[in-house]
Amino acid sequence: MVAPMLAPSHLELREALRSGATPFGHQPFAAVAKPLKQWYSGQRLAQALEAYFQTARARVTLVVIKAPAT
Repeated sequence: MVAPMLAPSHLELREALRSGATPFGHQPFAAVAKPLKQWYSGQRLAQALEAYFQTARARVTLVVIKAPAT
């Protein structure tokens, strides 16, 4: 599941750059391809991690057990 997030296609990167939702503004793709790939991969991993923790919270139950008095 993680491997595709680490290797986005050039098409995905170009679409992300065109959307204007990146910190790279309207720079040419060739000039920002490597840092854009790193940023894009980081964003996707962060979203996946957040989704994982959201679903994990729904399944986790905490039980507090008091220590016996000594």
